[in-house]
Parts: sequence; structure tokens; C-alpha cells
Amino acid sequence: MTHEVEVATTTASGTPLLTTETEVVIQLPLRSVPLGTASCLPTDVVGIAKDGSLIRNSEVTLYAVFGADTLIGYALDGFPIYGARSGVALDECGGTGAIGQYRYYLEAERGYILNCFASEPISI
Repeated sequence: MTHEVEVATTTASGTPLLTTETEVVIQLPLRSVPLGTASCLPTDVVGIAKDGSLIRNSEVTLYAVFGADTLIGYALDGFPIYGARSGVALDECGGTGAIGQYRYYLEAERGYILNCFASEPISI
């Protein structure tokens, strides 16, 4: 979804300038447990990072430096993605229930971030 926003700036000479910019807004579903049906990954984009950038499934090495307590972002199905965690049994998609909520974790052994979505993802 996009919407227009007016942005007030000033030119180098000090003249006020009002411009219109397009903002992209993505609304992820709010879930705490998987819906019970895994979904295939239709594209390489699997989530949105905390800074708003896209998380690509092939960029696992970019995020592998983060530990299990670091929230990287959110998958397109609404579940959080955390850094690498070892010694925890993960399901077929790469996630597990932790502290009352399902979440994905990176694994050093995988060459990608997610195996599948634990619930229906949004389309972008």
C-alpha cells in the first residue's frame, strides 16, 4: 500500500519548499502461533528488517552475526526473525515456539533464512 505525504524542506538559499513523496506502507499480520499449514516461499524476499529494508532468504550470511536475542525483523507471515540459535530443535520452516510466541531463528548450517512460512504470508 502506498500513500502520498507532504514534506517541507528548505533550499540552500533558505527558500521553503513543499514537496510530495510517496511512502510505501506494509502491514504484516499479527500472529502468535502458526496456522498449521506451511507455505512455500514464492520469492527470495521473506521479511522486513527493523530498518524497513527487505530481508532476502539468500542473505543469511548478512544476518548470521546476530545472536538469538537479537530481533532482525519480521517474516511476511507476521512472525519475528531472530539471530542464530544453536541447540534448539526447529520445525520444518526454521522456527519454534518460545516464550509463548512462535518465532524463526537463523541456523549457521542452513544456507538461507527460512525453509518455508509457518503461516500464510502477505504478497508484496
